Amino acid sequence: MRKTIFTFFALSLLAAALFSCSSGVEYVIKEKAPDAADTNKYYATSQAATKVYFYLQNKNGDPELSTYERDKASDIENASIQKGTPVSQLSSLKSYVGFTFYTASQTQNVLNLYYSRNKVKYEFYSAKEKGQLAFRFVGLYGSKVSPPDSGYTPQKNCIVVGWEDDDGNGVDSTYGPDDKKFYPRLLAKEEAVGTKGSADTKGDILLDDGSVISYKEFCDLDNDGKSKVALHAFGVLVCPSYKSDQIASSAPEDNKASFYNNNIKGKSSLLSGEKKLVAAVFKGAAHGVLPWINYNDTLLQSSMSLENYFDGAKNISLLKSASLADGDYRQGQNALAFCDSYGKNYCPSTAFADGWHLPSVGELGVFYDAFFAGDGWTALTALLYNFPPAVQTVWTSNSSAHPYDASAIYTRPAKKSWAFDFTNMKTLETARDTNANVIPFMIF
Repeated sequence: MRKTIFTFFALSLLAAALFSCSSGVEYVIKEKAPDAADTNKYYATSQAATKVYFYLQNKNGDPELSTYERDKASDIENASIQKGTPVSQLSSLKSYVGFTFYTASQTQNVLNLYYSRNKVKYEFYSAKEKGQLAFRFVGLYGSKVSPPDSGYTPQKNCIVVGWEDDDGNGVDSTYGPDDKKFYPRLLAKEEAVGTKGSADTKGDILLDDGSVISYKEFCDLDNDGKSKVALHAFGVLVCPSYKSDQIASSAPEDNKASFYNNNIKGKSSLLSGEKKLVAAVFKGAAHGVLPWINYNDTLLQSSMSLENYFDGAKNISLLKSASLADGDYRQGQNALAFCDSYGKNYCPSTAFADGWHLPSVGELGVFYDAFFAGDGWTALTALLYNFPPAVQTVWTSNSSAHPYDASAIYTRPAKKSWAFDFTNMKTLETARDTNANVIPFMIF
C-alpha cells in the first residue's frame, strides 16, 4: 500500500487531521514541542507502539514509498515504544549498510521506518598519479554500475582494458556503500593480443589479457594468429543490444518451449533495457562435456521447477537458494559448477572474472541464431565452438520439476534437465541422463 508521509512544520493540527481523514490512513508521527534545552525541532510518536516494520528503497530509486520493500526478517513484533519517543531515537533501532534513515509513519500501534539508498559517487581518472577527472557517475547503492567504455584512450600507445581502485580492485557490477575513485588499467598495444579494449560489435572476441579483437580482424589473421587468439579467448559478444524480443524469436519451435512465447506477451523489455550478451568459448571435451548436476539427494527430493525463466542467472540463483543438507550443486564436476568457476579459471584478470551462468533456452537460442543459423561465421565456430562429433547438445539451466522417486535416484534430476540440440534445428531434449557440452553465459 502506498504511504505518503507529511512533515508538519507550519501546518495546524486541524489541517493535518482533515488530510488524514481524506486519505483514509492515520498518520500520527507529529512534531513535538522541543524541550527547553533543545533548540532543534523533531518528530515523535503520539501513542505507544508494539510493532516496528522496516522498509528499504528499491534499486530503481523511485522516491515514492510504494516502491519500498519491507524487510520482514527484521520485524519487531514485541516492541515497547513509549508515546513521545523521538523519531531520531527510533532510527537507531536498525541500521543498514548503504542505507540512511529517511522517514517514519505510525498507524495505531505499528511503526513503519523507511530507509533510502545512499547516493554513491564513482569517479574515473586518466591516471593514478596527477590524473585528470575523465568520468563521474552517481548511482544508488546496490544499483547497476555502467563503467566507462574501455575504448577511452588516455595514452596513444596503450588501450584501456579495465579500471581499478586504489587497492587494485576492479569495478563491481553494482555500486558499493562508499564513494570511490578508479584509474585505467592500461595494456601496451604491442603487448596486447587484441586491438581494442571494449567489445561493442557482434562477434567481437574477448581475450584473457583484457583486450578484444573484432571478428573481421580475426579472419584476416593467418593460422598461427588465429590459434593464438583461440588460446587466449574466453568469450564472444553475441549481441551488443540484447532484448526480450530476441528470445521470443529464437525460442525452439516445439511444445517444450511454448512458455517462452506465452510469457513474452506484454513484456516490452524483459531485461529492463538493452544489455550485452556474451557467450564463453568452448574449452574442449576435457573441460566442457559434463553432467548437468551431481546427484544431490536433498535436491532430488525437491519439486523445484526451472521452466519459466528467461534469465539463466535466475535459474542458478534458485538453485543456490535451495537448502541442501549434504552440500550444494558446486560439489564435483558438473555443468553448473563449471559455469560458477569459469571466470576465475579462464579470465581472472579481467572484468569478467565473476558472474557467469548456465544459459536459459532463450539465451542459447539467441546464440544459435547469431552464429550457427547462417553463413559467415565458420571461422569463429570452427575454432571456438568445436564440439565433439558425438556430443552436439548443450546444457541449458532450464529443468522440469521432478517429484522424488527413490527408484530413479541415479537418473534424476539430469533426466529432467533440458539440453539444446545444435544439429537438429535447435530442438530440446529433456530425457538427458548423460553428458552434454557447457557454454557459460554472461549478461552485462
